[in-house]
Parts: sequence; C-alpha cells; structure tokens
Amino acid sequence: MALYIERIFQDPTSGIWYADAHLDGERKRFSLKTRDKGIANERRLAYARQDANPRAHSIETLEDAVATMLERCTTDAHVGKGRGGVSAITRDAYEDASIPLLAFFGPDAKLHTITEARVSEYVAARSMTACARKPGKMIHSLTIAHELSVLRLTLKCARKRGTWDGDLARLVPSNKPQYEPRETWLSEHEAEIMLAELEDPKRKRWAALATYAGLRRSEVERLDWTRIHLTSEPRGGEYGETYGEIRVHGTKTHRAKRPIPIVPQLAAILLEVPEKDRKGLVAGKWGNVIRGCTAALSRALDAEASVRGERRKPNTKRPVPKHVTPNDLRRTFASWLIQAGVSNRLVADLLGHTSTAMVDRVYARIFGTTAHHRAVSKIARPIEPAIVTPPPTPAAPVAPPAFANVKPETLAKVNALLTLIDGDAADLLRGLVENAAPGSARSLPDRGRKTARGGAGGTRAKVLNTRNPGN
Repeated sequence: MALYIERIFQDPTSGIWYADAHLDGERKRFSLKTRDKGIANERRLAYARQDANPRAHSIETLEDAVATMLERCTTDAHVGKGRGGVSAITRDAYEDASIPLLAFFGPDAKLHTITEARVSEYVAARSMTACARKPGKMIHSLTIAHELSVLRLTLKCARKRGTWDGDLARLVPSNKPQYEPRETWLSEHEAEIMLAELEDPKRKRWAALATYAGLRRSEVERLDWTRIHLTSEPRGGEYGETYGEIRVHGTKTHRAKRPIPIVPQLAAILLEVPEKDRKGLVAGKWGNVIRGCTAALSRALDAEASVRGERRKPNTKRPVPKHVTPNDLRRTFASWLIQAGVSNRLVADLLGHTSTAMVDRVYARIFGTTAHHRAVSKIARPIEPAIVTPPPTPAAPVAPPAFANVKPETLAKVNALLTLIDGDAADLLRGLVENAAPGSARSLPDRGRKTARGGAGGTRAKVLNTRNPGN
C-alpha cells in the first residue's frame, strides 16, 4: 500500500485541515483532525513516512522524479508556492535546467544517492564549465542557481509524495546570488529616431509594440490584429488621449492577460496599415531583433551628429548601448511610466507582473539626470532678492583749471580726499571750488605783510598770496 499525499487544505467552514492523497492509484481525501497548520503538516509527514512504500527510496530515480515534477507543476497542485500551475514557458525552462542535472548525477541515480557533497561537486563542476553561447566565458552563477532551484523543486515534490525523506534545506541550500539588473532604457527622442530608421513596416511595428506597450517578446510575436481595438480618433473623456486598447493574451503569469491602452505614438504606426490588410499577426517573429534595433539606433545617432557637423564620440554622456534587447524596450516603457509619476502597482499591472517586486527592484530606480532635476525642482522656492546697500558713488576728481596755481601734489591730495568723504559733502566742496575764479589770489591783511630787512622806502616788499578759499 502506497499513500502519496499531494496537498493539504483547510475547510473554510469548520477550519479543519484535510489532505488530498492517492492510495494505490485511487484519489482519497481524509481529515487531519486539527485546526492548526503546523500540526497538520506534521501529521501529513507522519502519514507519508508510515504509509509510503519502504522500497520507494531505492526504486524512484532522478529521471522519474523530474518527470513527475514537470507533469505536476502545470496543474493546480503546483509543488512550488501553491499558487496554481505555472505557464508552459516556465515548464520548458524547468525542463531545460534539468538536463545538466541528469547529465551529472545520471538519469538512473536513486534519490538517496544525492548527497550534500555531490551537490557541492555539481556546483564546482558547473562553475568551471564554459558557456555554449558565449565562448570564452563561464556559466553564470544565476544559471547555476536556477538549476539548483529545479533540483530543490524535484526533491520537494518527491517528499510530498512520500518517496524521499531527506533534509531539503541542508541538501540544497537556498542560493540567492547578487542580482544586478540591466538598466538600459531609451529616451523618448532615441526611441523616435530608432523607429524612424527601421524601414521594414513589420519590424517597426515590432519595436513600437515593445516600446510603447511594454509587451514581452513572446507577446509581440503572438499578437494578431483581432486583439487590437484601434480607433482613428482619441477616445477622450475619462479615457484620455488614447486610441483604443490592446487585449494581450499572455500566459506567463495569471496577470499576463491584460488590456493596454494605445498611445498616439503607437497608434500612428498601427494606422499606417490599411484596414483591409489588418489580418493575421501584427508583427510576427524577428530573429535578429537585438542586432536590428542596435544598428538602427546607432545609424540614427550618427546621422544626427553628421547634420550638426560633428563626429559622435564613443565616450559620450549617453552612448549607444552594446545591445538594445527586447527587454530594454520593455524597460523603456516602464521607466517612462515611473518618471511620469505612475504608481508601482499600476506599472506592474500594465507589465503583467503579479506583484510590484520587480518594479521596485528594477524599474523604480531607473531615472535620468533630467528626472532628478525635475524631482528636486518640486521643492524649489523663488529666491527673495537680498536688500543690499549700494556702494557710495565715488566723487569725481576736480578738474585742474580750478587749481591752476596749485601744485600737482596738492591737487592729488584734494582728489583723494574727495573719494573718502560723503557724496553730498563732496558735491558741496566741489561747488565751492568750481565757483572760485581760476587762478584768483588774495593778499594777506597788513599785519600779515612782511618786508625785507635793511631799509625803508627803497626796499621791496614781499607779498604772500593767500590760497583759494576753496582749500
């Protein structure tokens, strides 16, 4: 007798936990007789250890365990987070990641032979393996972490079925390498000139759907005209300046099925197709999309530089990215929304994410220098003009004609004095000087007259002239 417990669940009315299991190939449901989730999990494991086939550990191989996991991961009894089945694309990714696992451990390896030491050997061997798509480079740590997550998922599924009873946390520890997201995105001007450089209409529509609607590569290639509800005039009102919507039929997550409004930039490109020709796929597949978009953007920037009469330098402020990928175009759409002040929850819905984790981690930190300036300018206040006392106007020097009979040294001292005193006093003094007759002189009074020694009458008197009254 073999009892394989698939899952446990709580009855919403009574609160009692139940278990769904397969007993000798037949489906069975029984009560765990508790309202506590922890006790329910302990009893589930006890049932699995008690009723599981004692030879199961030596019978089930890694290949069979992986096949069972791949079969069940697409159903409601998902062995991962319990949120329902994963998409077919995710299942294919699981299957691809299981290939090196089966190649290293062997398809016929029993589950009990997978030990902690063997897992460490696997990580060391994969770290020294060259990447097939990038000669000269080793396998990335994120790839190895994804393969270990598939092994963890396989063993977790086997433990729920009672065919393996090891320490999962010790055997395959949770490995979360440092993830540095790519931050490449295009400005609005770069996106416009790149699309203008694409001559093929289908390729232009391909790039426009990824840039102005944020579609994934698979969503762009599967999109047909029946899912585009396009209008020739903006809807207006509460819908704003949008030209209909695109009803995306995504499959990666349960939020991938979503409507996306059509902005005027995308509508202008879609309206180029006559209504009678709007049949089948909108853009189709584009195998060399990375090379095509990168070359188009590079040609457009070179053309702009030649028009300005300059040569574009490789070390400019915004150089051409090494590769413009479909994810870069999708990231461009998200970064524009974030910079426009759209909430992270709404951005996640438009992108088809189940949560805002990716938006918070990647898109929310993608800005530009201009965005930083706009953000800080929101707290800016006008500067009040400071009250500054104007410096005193220097007094104009007195012209030499007013002191025609004065020595130059004395005139220089007078002019220096005029620069130090108050402006009104300087004007008054200057007026007194200028009103005096040039070259005028006055004699001293009689008591101030001096005569030469040695005689009277015949002697010559020496008269001293007084200075100008202005001095």
